[in-house]
Amino acid sequence: MRKSTAPSAKTTQTPPPVRESESPGAPEDEIRARAYELFLERNCEPGHADDDWFRAESELRQGRPKGRP
Repeated sequence: MRKSTAPSAKTTQTPPPVRESESPGAPEDEIRARAYELFLERNCEPGHADDDWFRAESELRQGRPKGRP
């Protein structure tokens, strides 16, 4: 009879840390919402998620998004 070569104990992986916003005063939900608005303004063109996020974060850090009253 052959012995199993599989490990007897289950290995668990630790999930990656949750990224917290580095922007004091601009919660992640607000940044996410503004980044989504920027995505919609570009007619949902893919490939700019990081740019949208950083622009939204910058705008909110300065007090209000550009192009908004």
